[in-house]
Amino acid sequence: MKPNVKKEEKKAGKLQWFFFVIVVPIIFTITLLIVILQIAGISVTDIAEKYGSKIPVVSSFVDSKDTKELEQELTERIQELEGQISEYKNQVETLEYEVESKEEQLTEKSNQVTELTTNLESKEEAKVNEDEQLKTLSDSFVDMDPEAAAPIFEEMEQELAIQVLQQINADKRGEIFAEMDPSIVATLSQAFVDSSN
Repeated sequence: MKPNVKKEEKKAGKLQWFFFVIVVPIIFTITLLIVILQIAGISVTDIAEKYGSKIPVVSSFVDSKDTKELEQELTERIQELEGQISEYKNQVETLEYEVESKEEQLTEKSNQVTELTTNLESKEEAKVNEDEQLKTLSDSFVDMDPEAAAPIFEEMEQELAIQVLQQINADKRGEIFAEMDPSIVATLSQAFVDSSN
């Protein structure tokens, strides 16, 4: 019996030696390494999950994020993105409405410009015609005898008389004035001077 006891003691001695000399220092070293990495800001658990999930047998023991949590996070992210898309669509619709409104205003302003241009052209044409008629009328008074022209000027509207007199040279105008009533000449002369200013 003594030899068996010695054998068992020898076996126990070798097992204790293996445990204290190899296993304990390895566990101590791994623990120290984990503590140092945690202090350095490196998440050992994340690294272990990452690499452990790739190892076939170990992956069943590694607790990675629950599938339901991932699905919930993805669903929330999808809802958030759909909300942003909806918001962007609303912004696009608002901008499209504004563009249409601006185009309508631009068309309206363009029509107004066209209308004003047409009015201006017709007024310029009317002014040219009026100037031509006034020139023709003035020329007829230049050729007319002053005695015959004076009564016409006395009956004529003051504004038209002034316009015609402006077209006639000073000598002929003087001859016509000489044949007119002095009070009418005074009124026409004052209006003539006022219109020249």
